[in-house]
Amino acid sequence: MYKIIDDFLNEKEYSIIKNTIINNNFPWYYVDVITTGDDESAFFHLLVKKGKSNSDYTSGIMSIFEEKLNIEKTFRSKVNLYTRTDNLKIHKYHYDNINSKIAIFYLNENNGYTELKDITKIESKKNRLLIFDGDIEHRSTNCTDKKTRINININYREDK
Repeated sequence: MYKIIDDFLNEKEYSIIKNTIINNNFPWYYVDVITTGDDESAFFHLLVKKGKSNSDYTSGIMSIFEEKLNIEKTFRSKVNLYTRTDNLKIHKYHYDNINSKIAIFYLNENNGYTELKDITKIESKKNRLLIFDGDIEHRSTNCTDKKTRINININYREDK
């Protein structure tokens, strides 16, 4: 149903991903609706859209995940950045892509989480990967204890 892998990347791989995303040159884009029906906002960077690269950063980030997750096809991949607020903002439940696997990679540790409906809450822990089926409804939060909560969301099909 779901799988959690702590310390998913080795130190070198983690540093590549972190240093690519957390620097002054990585472009972020503002969105004023995170999921349909809510009024929460965040920043994102779309790496893959409808199966095609959408960013100059796609190959540097996705090549690591494609190899480690044995990905045949990536349908969508994006980096999410949620900013700190005084009260935890819980977003609406949603599906990403029902006919795919979903991987969420947590870049930093904070008190935000991902909740799989009727199953469990997964804490944001640095270098943790969550994998689950696309037919599981889920939701996210921001955080209240760090400046940001950053994760990478990948919708993909495994190479069999």
